[in-house]
Amino acid sequence: MSGVLLLPAALLMLVIVQTTVLDLFTLGWIRVEVSLAVVVFSGFHHRLLQGALLSLLLGFFLDCLTSPIFGLYAFLYLLIFFLARIASEGS
Repeated sequence: MSGVLLLPAALLMLVIVQTTVLDLFTLGWIRVEVSLAVVVFSGFHHRLLQGALLSLLLGFFLDCLTSPIFGLYAFLYLLIFFLARIASEGS
């Protein structure tokens, strides 16, 4: 039960660190997408529902914090998750 409550908080912290701290280290030249790596990893290693919810939640948090078009990151992260899922099943 605590893992279910801990995961959204950890994902929110990941997005906050990605959008603030990592941009300070790179001085805005390169945007480091750690959340995208998490989505691809979940496509290869998590079950379908768990990985899809994780990707949707990460996309939602990024939409809330950075996106001018609401729903863009949520859609793209779900699409990338399903493409990674298809690639993992093919091998």
